[in-house]
Amino acid sequence: MRWFLLLGLLVLGACSHLPIAKKMTPQESTHGEKQLVQAAIDQYRLSGETELLQQLAEQEVDSYWGRYADALLRLSAELELLKDRSAKGEVDCGQLVAEQEALQQENELLNQKIEQLKKLLIELEQRPR
Repeated sequence: MRWFLLLGLLVLGACSHLPIAKKMTPQESTHGEKQLVQAAIDQYRLSGETELLQQLAEQEVDSYWGRYADALLRLSAELELLKDRSAKGEVDCGQLVAEQEALQQENELLNQKIEQLKKLLIELEQRPR
């Protein structure tokens, strides 16, 4: 029991030196931060560039907007990955469609040959021996 109490006090003592987030809500932000956030979002929306979002995430690490920019950067990276996968899937799909068409043509030719062979078999069976 004493060990748990000592462990608890140790953890609390260690946590007391951790930095506290300086700006927890958007209402506590300065006008300059809000302008930077708006510019970063506009830049990303219009051109897909993340330069200002990265700058905001690095400058305002402990603020609400810094965490917001960091989340947007992670989501942007995931979106790019999904776009790449989607594009690759479209290429794979196109290849599969072409393959399917080739196999269908081959199947039609084989069906025609089967019909020819059936006719030949019937003719051979009908010939006198």
